[in-house]
Amino acid sequence: MHPSPRFIPAIHLGWQITPWTGWGRYGLNLAGKLRQCGYAVVVDGVAESRHLSAAEQQSLAGMTIVSERSSDAPPIPVAVSLQSFGNRGSCSPRSPAIQAERRVGVIFSEDTRWQSDEVARLNECEAVIAGSTWNAAVLRAASVHDVVTILQGITADLWCQTAPDPGFAAGFAGRYLVFSGGKLEFRKGQDIVVAAFRRFHRRHPDAVLVTAWQNPWPQTMLGLGLAGHVHGLPEVAKGPAGDSLDLHSWAAAQGIESGAFVDLGLLAGHELPRFVRACDMAVFANRAEGGTNLVAMECIAAGVPTVLSGNTGHLDLADYATMLSNQGRVPEGCPFYRETTGWGETSVDDLVAAMEQGYERRHAAPRSRAALEARGQEFAARFSWAENTRRLLSLLNLSEHAVAGEQALP
Repeated sequence: MHPSPRFIPAIHLGWQITPWTGWGRYGLNLAGKLRQCGYAVVVDGVAESRHLSAAEQQSLAGMTIVSERSSDAPPIPVAVSLQSFGNRGSCSPRSPAIQAERRVGVIFSEDTRWQSDEVARLNECEAVIAGSTWNAAVLRAASVHDVVTILQGITADLWCQTAPDPGFAAGFAGRYLVFSGGKLEFRKGQDIVVAAFRRFHRRHPDAVLVTAWQNPWPQTMLGLGLAGHVHGLPEVAKGPAGDSLDLHSWAAAQGIESGAFVDLGLLAGHELPRFVRACDMAVFANRAEGGTNLVAMECIAAGVPTVLSGNTGHLDLADYATMLSNQGRVPEGCPFYRETTGWGETSVDDLVAAMEQGYERRHAAPRSRAALEARGQEFAARFSWAENTRRLLSLLNLSEHAVAGEQALP
């Protein structure tokens, strides 16, 4: 008789991998690191390869993709399924296609009221990985068991070494560039950023607001005007590359002149650093983050002075950013959340003051920027995807180097 073949263990990531969304980029980087550790990786779906960098395509080569299999294909056996959860315990619809020996939840949630059936769904997992210390505390208070905090990671070579885009930098030479990222919606607080920048720009006409606010799910913008800082929503513009938000017209309607506003469009994660690293500061007035806010982490790693609302998941970054600790009660009425207790409303006055402070320091000696970049490198090393993956494998009691076993992929 021939001995049974030996196969490496497989780990399932229960969500779509894309270069545009927080979840998608989380999966993209985690899958790549698991592959480097020698594990087979199964994912629910992957964006078209033309949207990924060559390095990303190479790191993901050979993965099993659930969405590419026929609907009547047998379940895929895996050692561990990492099941994605969001608000109200929503999870991936492709989970039945996976036959897992173990199930571990991964969650980034902001709603602070949980129903008993939702908690029970999470407690079916042997453990639940929360994306921030705050998120973990909310889940424990709701009686979710075995919650562990593992923060997202940074791709150091991308965010610490990419040179600013020369054409972009030259086009805005002598201007003061303020970056803000995240899909446009009430939770992300871009209405507060608009109100603050509108006032800031009146004092400093050389200032430019550089945004990565495109939102692939425009329906989630409902409630953006609840605080009264903005009115109306951007129109959805049809184009050959797909639908997008007409952010320029919307910004103009909010009182920001066209020459002071830049929409970078829907960029893949590997395309963003060359623009961010050309900016003078980054601001995030988010009302809540179940994770730490990956884009904010990347701005810190890039050596860009970063201002954060001092609430929820942002608090895990307090040692590396300017925190706006004066947080008020958020307006009620956003249709996507049952309860927002524990969120924070950033004062427009405080954000303007932080922007003024950054502007005053814009001509700081080169060594000050060098110090920021060195601190960014330190931050990226501390919160690398390699470290994120190491902590995950430790939680799963798996080796950092896959050991062959009897696990097979059909």
